[in-house]
Amino acid sequence: RLMEDGKGRDVPKYKNTGETCLFTKGRHIYGLYQAMKAIQKADVAYIVEGQFDVLQMYQAGIGNVVAGSGTAWTGEQRKLLHNLTANAVFIYDGDAAGGHAALRNLPDMVGGGFNVKCVQLPEGKDPDDMARQMGDGFAGWLQRHTVGYVEYLCARLLRDDQDEHERLEAVKQEVAVVA
Repeated sequence: RLMEDGKGRDVPKYKNTGETCLFTKGRHIYGLYQAMKAIQKADVAYIVEGQFDVLQMYQAGIGNVVAGSGTAWTGEQRKLLHNLTANAVFIYDGDAAGGHAALRNLPDMVGGGFNVKCVQLPEGKDPDDMARQMGDGFAGWLQRHTVGYVEYLCARLLRDDQDEHERLEAVKQEVAVVA
């Protein structure tokens, strides 16, 4: 994803850093410490893909939000979050990468005992963009657009323009997650 740097140039919005012996992404949840009380109070955690998403949603008044820091959710992250709640809402970016993240993360979370829901953002938008545009109205928008993960997968994977083979492959992906 790109953003303007103030001089009319497009620059990368995010840069994924490597892991070190001191920091392993799969062992940490970005913003968890700051969100703990809000997650426990609401009994649900919003999970987003990036750190900017967390910061902007927090500024929009949504305190129960965390991020996986650009990695697929790991068993360690799942256990950390499960100490606070068994309810998770994934808010994926409205692009192809968001769809791939869903297919990576949902099976582990569902299989790990979470009640999982999802939010489909408009094409080309991420939670950072939406929170900037909507401000404190973003929380209400999220409540109206949160659906069960099966409905999310159907909407994400099944399209009217698919041939029979493509639809069959999409159904296989959905069934694998549900199973």
